[in-house]
Amino acid sequence: MGNYNMSQLGDKRIAPSRIPEGTTLMSTFLVTIETDEDGVFVASCPGLPGCHTQGADFEEALENIKDAIEIYVEQMTADERKPDGKISVQLVEVPVTV
Repeated sequence: MGNYNMSQLGDKRIAPSRIPEGTTLMSTFLVTIETDEDGVFVASCPGLPGCHTQGADFEEALENIKDAIEIYVEQMTADERKPDGKISVQLVEVPVTV
């Protein structure tokens, strides 16, 4: 079937039963990548509890977390894939005196 980015669907709501089997929908996940005390790049996906990985450099950690997310989501049931709204990401502006 086809591959679709959720933004291509706009504001249209599509019932899961109307999406053809085999269709791939692209989803966006927030990930964090930081270096640990040994210089290893550690990647996490806060929206998926326990979804962590690492890499020798930033690019490897990024590719590894994409793979980890894909595997994680494949193991979820349809009900578990529904967003629960528990995570909110906000950009905040804070005054800092220099």
